[in-house]
Amino acid sequence: MAREALAGGLLTGKYRPGTRFTDAAHTRSRRAIDELDRRLEAAERIRETEVPDGIAMAAWALAWCLQHPAVTAVIPGGKSVDQIAANAKAADLNLIPDDHPQAAAT
Repeated sequence: MAREALAGGLLTGKYRPGTRFTDAAHTRSRRAIDELDRRLEAAERIRETEVPDGIAMAAWALAWCLQHPAVTAVIPGGKSVDQIAANAKAADLNLIPDDHPQAAAT
C-alpha cells in the first residue's frame, strides 16, 4: 500500500518552485525552505519530463505507484468530489513503459 503517493500534495501539479505555504497548509509550512524548494524543483522536473500532455500530474503520480507490482492500493487525499473522481481515473492509466529507467522489474 502506498501512502503519500502525491508527496504531501507536491506531485499534484498545483505548486511550482518558489511556492510558500501558510500555517494552515499543515506540515508543508513546517518544512525548511531549502528542502521545500528542492522537492518542488524535483516535482517540476518530473512534470516537464515524465508527465504526458493531457494527463493530470496527480493522476500520473498515482498511476506510477499503482503500476509497481508490490503496490495494491494508494491512499490519496481528496478535498472535493472532483479530486476523488480524478484520482480514481489513475487506475485506468498505463503510463510507464517497460524500458523506462524507473520501471519496476516484474
